[in-house]
Amino acid sequence: MKTNYFKTRRATFNLTVHIVLVTKYHRKVFQKKHLEFLRIAFQNIAEKWKAKVIEINGESDHIHILLTYPPHKLLSSLIANLKSTSCQLMWDNFSDHLKEIYLNFPCINILAMAQSLTEPELKQCNTNKLLDTKS
Repeated sequence: MKTNYFKTRRATFNLTVHIVLVTKYHRKVFQKKHLEFLRIAFQNIAEKWKAKVIEINGESDHIHILLTYPPHKLLSSLIANLKSTSCQLMWDNFSDHLKEIYLNFPCINILAMAQSLTEPELKQCNTNKLLDTKS
């Protein structure tokens, strides 16, 4: 696997993180159509942040995102934006489904965890293995 570095005027970088977004109380919220909707939403959000989604995968109660981002963007702000925007979009487009699960709570309240990946970890990383969890 060849490492692709991104270049800007002031930096050469390859910052890659594995982000796991989990629904509140691990409730089984996502169906196939929701995951596809969120895939498009996350790609659009990342594009606005000049980041790039490498892979997205998910199950009914969590989503995994493999993402590269530029060094001049704060990872915490990017994750906060991913969470808040996706939550709002889900409520705007699938409110009937979410009301059944969350009883009119104002938002899904997605929790997030992020893990930075080093170059050797990326080389050894089989994305199917990375994204396959038993939780």
